[in-house]
Amino acid sequence: MLSGRSTLVATNASGSSTAIPSPSNTLTIVSSDPNVDFDGDGLTNIYEAAITTNYANSSTTGDGLPDGWALFYTSTPPLNAALAGQIGANGSTYLQSFQRGLNPLLNTVAPSVSNVFPVNLATNYPTNGVIVVRFYRTIADGRGLVYGPKGD
Repeated sequence: MLSGRSTLVATNASGSSTAIPSPSNTLTIVSSDPNVDFDGDGLTNIYEAAITTNYANSSTTGDGLPDGWALFYTSTPPLNAALAGQIGANGSTYLQSFQRGLNPLLNTVAPSVSNVFPVNLATNYPTNGVIVVRFYRTIADGRGLVYGPKGD
């Protein structure tokens, strides 16, 4: 089956429906391949047709955010052009996050150090001695381990 638009004409013993294309008798075939993504936004044409985004335009809302990226970080169709200007947890707008390759849902504020042991510029400290760095807030690594003051 080819992609494109077809006008459907119904025929029975009484006659035929009109052959003039209209919304009530036009069928749009997105693609015979369910994995095709014409606009390269990360969503297949068939999925975009189902959620009513434009499978021929990577940013249906025209805000600069590819449809697939916007849905991944919001997961709420229909898309809204206001998303591009919203501030994410990382302190940047969603559009800035996309342009910089960042996750807008992660807080990426650098931690600040509250104290260090041994003190800065200490001398004669053993090379196998323990070094302690304390931060003002809790830090979690990618494995789910948490570092920092208790109760934070």
